[in-house]
Amino acid sequence: MISSIGEYVPLSSTIVIKDDVEIWLGDLEKVMRTTLDQQLKGTLKKDGLDIQNTPSQVCQLAQMIKFSDECVAAIKQGKLENYRGDLKKQLESFAIFEHKGDFLLFNKVKALILDVIHNVDVTE
Repeated sequence: MISSIGEYVPLSSTIVIKDDVEIWLGDLEKVMRTTLDQQLKGTLKKDGLDIQNTPSQVCQLAQMIKFSDECVAAIKQGKLENYRGDLKKQLESFAIFEHKGDFLLFNKVKALILDVIHNVDVTE
């Protein structure tokens, strides 16, 4: 898979192109979903977010799942303000993230920054 900004994500298995377009396109869709599902599950099992080696879509989804889990826990514990502070620290770390001129990496971090800004607003 190749995104509109040039991010390449190899499929988890090969697709056989057949005469019936609907069949192989359906197979392609399934493999694309499976690939992203496997990437997401692997990312969620890790402690940190490997921005450089994880597809942008997976980074953002993993980040939102983590936010949802942590936000619910903070609400239950009555520590939402503390969690908001953690989000602001996370925002700062993304803001100073060194992308070294890598356009794709810059766009991944930019998307994560926008998500964290939204998450901070949600907690307010």
